[in-house]
Amino acid sequence: PSPTPVWGIINAGSYNGAIVRPEPGSNAMVLSLLNGALIQILPETVNRGGVIWLHGRTPDGKEGWVQAALIATATPVR
Repeated sequence: PSPTPVWGIINAGSYNGAIVRPEPGSNAMVLSLLNGALIQILPETVNRGGVIWLHGRTPDGKEGWVQAALIATATPVR
């Protein structure tokens, strides 16, 4: 059996969304996601200067890095 994918919801509060970056801490942008958008959380994480970055994939297959503080987990983790 394959592991259950972990999904998160963008939850950036008053910022209204999050930027998906090609690398953790990069100034470049892959795309932006509004609050409420789903993102699959992939296993890789990076701590860059005290900021935790999660590797993610959108439902349409785009991948990049998002600050962990801007994602609420939607899939229960057992």
